[in-house]
Amino acid sequence: MRHIFVICLLIICGRFTVDSARILGIFIHPAISHFRAFRPVLHALGEKGHDVYVVSHFPEKDPPTNYHEFILKQDDILTGTAAVDEVYSPRTFRIFYEEFHALMDEGIRACEAFFNSPFMEQIQQLNNQHQFDILITEYFNTDCVLGFAHKLGITKFIGMSSCALMPWHYDRVGLPDSPSYIPNEFVGYSDKMNLIERMVNWITVHGCKLGYRIFQQRDNARVKRYLGEGIPDLQELAKQTKLLFINQHFSLSGVKPFPPSVIEIGGIHISNNREKLPTDLQNILDNSKHGVIYVSWGSIITSRGMPDEKKKEIVNAFKRIPQTILWKWEEDEFTKSAENIHIRSWFPQIDILCHPNVVAFMSHGGMMGISETVYCKKPAIVTPIYGDQYLNGAAVENRGMGIVLNYDELNEENIYKSIQEILKPDYKHQAEKVAQSYNNRPLSAIDTALFWTENIIKNDGSLLKSQASELNWFSYYCIDVFLAIVCVLLAIILLIFKIIKLTLFSFKLSKPKKDVKIIKKKKK
Repeated sequence: MRHIFVICLLIICGRFTVDSARILGIFIHPAISHFRAFRPVLHALGEKGHDVYVVSHFPEKDPPTNYHEFILKQDDILTGTAAVDEVYSPRTFRIFYEEFHALMDEGIRACEAFFNSPFMEQIQQLNNQHQFDILITEYFNTDCVLGFAHKLGITKFIGMSSCALMPWHYDRVGLPDSPSYIPNEFVGYSDKMNLIERMVNWITVHGCKLGYRIFQQRDNARVKRYLGEGIPDLQELAKQTKLLFINQHFSLSGVKPFPPSVIEIGGIHISNNREKLPTDLQNILDNSKHGVIYVSWGSIITSRGMPDEKKKEIVNAFKRIPQTILWKWEEDEFTKSAENIHIRSWFPQIDILCHPNVVAFMSHGGMMGISETVYCKKPAIVTPIYGDQYLNGAAVENRGMGIVLNYDELNEENIYKSIQEILKPDYKHQAEKVAQSYNNRPLSAIDTALFWTENIIKNDGSLLKSQASELNWFSYYCIDVFLAIVCVLLAIILLIFKIIKLTLFSFKLSKPKKDVKIIKKKKK
């Protein structure tokens, strides 16, 4: 009887045990705002018993037991290193060109840092001892990591994007890139575009794809130099992608025709458990009679380089309103005379945003912060500085839960008017409406990511794959079909023309000739 009980217990335990997998995560882009979107998934996989080996720039303070780190050099981390005026980039074709090249150059530096790190050999030794089952990596500005995964014999790739997909990521998973209503990251439009915006979007999308393919040839050469000539084209390796997780949600970013292999996990970094606020902050928030406006421009932007005149304009606008201002900033010399402004270099952002007394969020439009303001049902004033922030600002404005105030328009009067506008009840109502959809999902973002990751570990993922990823552009857009139809139509038209011509010629030959009488006039 005792043996039967033990056997039953083992069967029950086995029923709920997930086989441990060896997961390799490689995240070489040196921006903490990106890695924060990936960290929760990696931690959760470790907590579920999988062996997770992670290459990144950011060491963990308290990693799970099965979480193993390889920390890249810290020299190039993009955190708190940029002055506003140095990175602000209004949307023009020239800026697009410069931003695209800067992005590609950063990808090259990241690849070089990884290939020259001592971890390459260590990871290969680990792989020789026990084969890695899957690669999880960021899809952003380079695919050189895929070459290394191929050398290790890994055939399953999961890509993660901390922001909207780049135009060059669509083809690898067979995702339709419809520039008529899907804006790309470099233009900063919403999904409602006029003729000129659609034209700009179309040119930018296809320009990005072409440009990325050109830069990818450099990556191909670099990968072969470090890993050997046997590495296939990175574009072909990218087609082995089994899943692509995106840190966005249709309630904010708009509806897109995603295949089953592309999964939205917007707000993946957000926990439902709120931390207790420091006592002084709790008192400020609780005792603000007119509410609190939280101001933050992210982890990369600093006050260094912003003209003093612009700082004064911002402070003067804040002085004119009765609301309390919590401002994440590095300087306070301009705010000493303002009783309603509290400046600190760091705030527990989401815990503040979710406080019921917070009435608005002034943000740079980073995806992490925008996700949090949606989650906390708060309207936003977005001042985009660079990158996908323009796209996020347009999405917030399009959903009616915020407004965009461009950086070059930041002056006392515009800031004051924008605050008065955002405090209107309509914006709060729309923020609550978007949050209703954003926060109510069949599974949480983290549970969704865990389910599909473990599904791919157990299965080959082939049933999720769109055949579109295997087609060349000629076949994908049915150019060959159109040409075939045109050729058939032309052949029919030529045949009809030939028949008509032959018929007319035959009719002319068969027509009887009339006698022609020549009458000569007699001369008088």
